Amino acid sequence: MWRVLKPGGIFYSSTLGSGGMRLFLYEAFKHFKPDTQAFTQQWSFVLQNGLEILGEHFSDVQRRDYEDSLAVTETQDLMNWIKSTISIASYSEQDLEGLFGYFEDIRKKDGAINIPKETGLFISRK
Repeated sequence: MWRVLKPGGIFYSSTLGSGGMRLFLYEAFKHFKPDTQAFTQQWSFVLQNGLEILGEHFSDVQRRDYEDSLAVTETQDLMNWIKSTISIASYSEQDLEGLFGYFEDIRKKDGAINIPKETGLFISRK
C-alpha cells in the first residue's frame, strides 16, 4: 500500500486483536478439555503488532480501538457457529455437549453469553 499511495495519502486497515472472542472460546474449551488446541491459531497482523508493522513503512500510524462485545441469547446459535469453524473439526460430539452445557449455564445465570470482541483500526499516513 505504501508504494501506491501519494505523499500525504492515508491507508486505513482494520484487524482483530489476539484476545477477544478467540481467547474467550479457547478458555471455555479448557474447562472440560485442558489440552485443547481449539482457537489457538495465530495471525500475522493484529492490534498488538500493527503499529510496529505499519510503522516500518508509514511516517504516522494511529491505532483506534473499537470497544464491543457480543451477547448471545441462544446457546444453540453459538454452538452452530462454533461447529462451522475449522478449529473444531477434530472434536467429538461429547466435547461439544460439554461446551454446550458450559455455555448454557452461563446463559441461564447471566441471561446471555457475553463474548468480548477485540477489534480496531489503524490510520497510516505516508
